[in-house]
Amino acid sequence: MATSKKTTTKAAAPKADAVAAHGHAELEAKVTGLEKLVEELKKELKEHCAKSEKEHAELAAKCEAKASGGAAAVDPRVDKMWKWLRKDRIFRSEN
Repeated sequence: MATSKKTTTKAAAPKADAVAAHGHAELEAKVTGLEKLVEELKKELKEHCAKSEKEHAELAAKCEAKASGGAAAVDPRVDKMWKWLRKDRIFRSEN
């Protein structure tokens, strides 16, 4: 028994009509607007990256300064507490 298969349907026809209804000028205007937004976003991203790199370098310098100079506590009571804890056998390193 041979069956025939339709290649077009009634549902496909309105889609083609909908595409034809849009004007090229309207789509070109949308594309132009999107291209403008992309360019603005690229500019903002470039500025943000430059700012972030600068801030990252500053933070890295602060961390390096703390690591090399031995981080002194802001509160002298903290240093006093660490000295006391180092005297205790529990907190001594067993090397």
